[in-house]
Amino acid sequence: MRLYELVVILDPRLSGDDVAAARATVEGLVGASNIKDTDDLGLQHFTHNMKDNLQLNKGYVLSYAVEINPEDLDKINTELGYNKQVVRHAVFVLDHADDFAHFEKNVAAAQELADNEEWSIKKSLTIFADKKSDYLFNWKSVPLLEKFMTRFGDIKPRKYTGVSVSQQKKIRTAIIRSRTLGFLPFIK
Repeated sequence: MRLYELVVILDPRLSGDDVAAARATVEGLVGASNIKDTDDLGLQHFTHNMKDNLQLNKGYVLSYAVEINPEDLDKINTELGYNKQVVRHAVFVLDHADDFAHFEKNVAAAQELADNEEWSIKKSLTIFADKKSDYLFNWKSVPLLEKFMTRFGDIKPRKYTGVSVSQQKKIRTAIIRSRTLGFLPFIK
């Protein structure tokens, strides 16, 4: 058994009952006993379209911390790929149960840090010196991740951000995941 984060984006044109039915379908597919934590992000707007031919730039986002066998992952990906209510889904490996973050908490903390006046080039931030802030390097911390991107959409190098190598890797991974799910643009 391995711990994963399963992110499911549902069609925004679904009614409330259809969203509840789609949620029940996803939870039944994974197995209710395998779900360790859940986070409902609600209706979210994205920076790019999820489906090219439908022009969908929003959707209902559900996030689950699940513990499943890696062999079952292919079956879940196939089932979600054929489900018409699911616009996009992604599965990320979690190292620890603490790595699963809740959207509201992460965005509030990330916004507080992003509004900090200390942001400047080549200035190391003391807030990232300890490991307590590592939970913020998650794809859900969009306001903070934007600070680690250039005005063209590239990821800033470590010499400008002033963070450690391991933190820079976490930032890069979080930015790539957030771009894949549509929360950050690929280019500006």
